[in-house]
Amino acid sequence: MRVLQICSKPPLPAVDGGCLASYQLSKNLLTAGFDLTLMCLATEKHPYLPGEIDVNYSKEVRLEVVPVKTALTPLGAMLNLFEFKSIQERRFYHREFSTKLIRIIGEKDFDFIVYDGLPTCVYEKDLRKISKANMIYRSHNVEYSIFDQRKTHERTQFSKFYLSLQAARLMRFEMSKWNSMDAVLRISKHDIDHMIATGIKPGKTGVLPFGIEVSTSQFTPIKNSLFHLGAMDWEPNIQGLRWFVQEVWPLVHASHPDAELHLGGKNIARLKDDLTSEGIHIHEHVPDALTFTRSYDILIVPVQVGSGTRIKILQAMAEGNVVVSTQKGLQGIEAEHEKNAMIANDAASFVTCLNRIFDDSSFKESLRLEAKKLIEKENKPEFLSRDLKNWMIQI
Repeated sequence: MRVLQICSKPPLPAVDGGCLASYQLSKNLLTAGFDLTLMCLATEKHPYLPGEIDVNYSKEVRLEVVPVKTALTPLGAMLNLFEFKSIQERRFYHREFSTKLIRIIGEKDFDFIVYDGLPTCVYEKDLRKISKANMIYRSHNVEYSIFDQRKTHERTQFSKFYLSLQAARLMRFEMSKWNSMDAVLRISKHDIDHMIATGIKPGKTGVLPFGIEVSTSQFTPIKNSLFHLGAMDWEPNIQGLRWFVQEVWPLVHASHPDAELHLGGKNIARLKDDLTSEGIHIHEHVPDALTFTRSYDILIVPVQVGSGTRIKILQAMAEGNVVVSTQKGLQGIEAEHEKNAMIANDAASFVTCLNRIFDDSSFKESLRLEAKKLIEKENKPEFLSRDLKNWMIQI
């Protein structure tokens, strides 16, 4: 069976969670035995870099790329106030991309079209006119809820108003796609009840978690070392990390002066002045995320806003790192406090959790082992590919 996967950015290089999710979905489809064509936008933020594409992957997938400009300008943001559509719909619809999609569909009779992420759903109307394929929306997050949550962290009334407006418009668009698509494939179980409550038929929904293998490698991280690895061009990451450095880190470092905090990720350099403090190390260039993860002991996830699943947490658990996160950060992951992760939603809780991990090595080791067991149970790639195929052929 033939599948067309449409992405809003190249899956490789996997520079963020969205890229990783798209890449893993394509690998699941290939493992399940589908004939896969992948078509994606290449943007200013996520350009197409042919040298970063794995040779074997490029042999397995027909990859088509269309360069477009999606950057938001102040004028564009202002003009959108007088439009009906959300700014996301405006940014990601491009006639040249639609034209190429139509041409590819004309060349090949697809059984399934997978819209990988909400931005790609802007092309459903065009493709419905020419294709009888089953259309699946692969949902990474409840997108409108992120805008809705962000407004509470804004300082100005205009910013709050603008985000509220975008959340309302995006909610209308997102809910329409939940119902217009032949099926919706979520990345976690967390939002299924929410979707059904809005009127979507239960039979239309499926869940495909992020697939990852548990590491069998042995590594020796720096003792009492914390780390955070995330894109610093995403506002929730910026807000969460600033809060941790200002409110939590001074208390942690005061009780454990030997503790270190290592910060890496895209655009981390631009926040260097805000994040500088005793015991903090800024890594402006992280050539390999896996090596970085294995070098340190405890992943902190202080994010206060978000939806979907944080893939970096799954990766850390699979490698044997201990995870200390807000409840929001662990959303979509079947983690249990003090069993396979530590949950902290305020500064005092973060300090308490970290001190316990620092001071109780047997407890820390138990968290590591239980986290690996969780990943083995919920995220094994070959099982997920099998389940995906069975679900798709029943649509």
